Formats: sequence, C-alpha cells, structure tokens
Amino acid sequence: MAVVTVEPGRVRPLWAGHPWVYAQAVLRIEGGAAPGDEVEVVDASGNFLGLGLYSPQSAIPVRIYARERGRHVDASLLRERLSHAIELRRRVGLPSPETNAYRVMHAEGDGWPGLVVDRFGDDLVVQLTTIGTKRREDAVLDTLEELLQPRSIVDRTPVSMAKREGFDPAGGVVRGKASDALEFVERGLEFRLPLALGQKTGYYVDQRNLRERVEALSSGKTVFDAHTYVGSFAMA
Repeated sequence: MAVVTVEPGRVRPLWAGHPWVYAQAVLRIEGGAAPGDEVEVVDASGNFLGLGLYSPQSAIPVRIYARERGRHVDASLLRERLSHAIELRRRVGLPSPETNAYRVMHAEGDGWPGLVVDRFGDDLVVQLTTIGTKRREDAVLDTLEELLQPRSIVDRTPVSMAKREGFDPAGGVVRGKASDALEFVERGLEFRLPLALGQKTGYYVDQRNLRERVEALSSGKTVFDAHTYVGSFAMA
C-alpha cells in the first residue's frame, strides 16, 4: 500500500478528526498509487493517521475513511457505515407515512466521503463524487439494494465533478425498474418530479424544516410564488 506523508505543519486537523488531506499538505507519496487506490496516511514521524482513497486530480488528493489499522475501504466497511446511517434516520422517524424523502447517506457526515444517497419513496438517487467511490460502484449499489430494497437506483453524479476526478458518470437508472419520475411524500404533501428535472439529486430534502417554518408563517396569508423551482415552498 502506498504511503502519503503529511507536512508537519498541516497535520493538526487530521489529528482532530478532519477527513481531508489537501494537496498542499502532502509532503511526499511513496509506493506508487493509482487513482482510487487505498493509501496509508502518516505524519512526518511515521505515525499512522488513517486509511484513505487517492484522488490525484483533486485538490483533496486523499480522503480518510478509517482511523484503525487493519481496516480496508471495502464492501464490509461500506455496509457498516450505511447501516449506521440508516439506523440514525430511523431513530428520528425516517421514513414515515408522512415523509419518505430524506438523505440516507451524507458523504463525510456519515463516514463515506464521495457518496451521497437520497431516498424518494421507493427510489434512490446516488452521487458518486470521487474516483475511489466510483471504483467501488458495484459494492455501493449491491449494498443499497440489500439494505433498502429500492425499486430503482438513479445516478445523478454531476458531470463536472466526475470529470475533475477522472471518470465518466453513468447517469440515469443504473439498477432496478426504470422510472420517469420520483414519487414521494414530504410532511403529507405528494410530489411527482420528472427525472429530467431538478437540481442536485432532484430535490432539496435538507430544506424540510425550513418549508415547515414557511408554512407556519404563511398560514392564512396571501403569498407570491416566485422561483420556487419544483414547487416545494409553493406547496408548503
């Protein structure tokens, strides 16, 4: 396994748990590493900092996935992180009969840089934003099918981001039954969004609480709908 050594003056954020190794923080790379390979990250004294994946074309050439020696960035680790993320959502009541659109996996926030997964009812939308995650695409899709049994999985990886990482995104339905729209409910409101429409994964699920607040503020009032795009705030 290749070894990435971090500059002495740049190591403190990694000690504190930050998962990114910026290009300017790299002192040297030894052992040869191909895009998406596992690499060991150490400080200038050789102390182990973590296990990461290598993205040579990125301003962040290494993202750390594990802090324990002996781990690997593989299907086992992915299943562990995804299961934990699903359980965290379950604890706050997601999904529910009133809301079945939410973020299942939030990249670094859930311990897997380069992977965003949003659930829209029976469908999942993914973004694979690093070459390391792209190389593990089959494991990602297999694990999502195993744990969530979606009707379909749609890849909406931004082309510009994929190009920066050195790969071509699949785009469209990559697993399951093809669908031309995402159908879901949020706070009891029903949505049907064409796959060809929408920003990011198709809908800003993280704005749910804000939409609830807007609904409360606008109750009983006349409002002007200007540029609410797919209509999420207009519906509220």
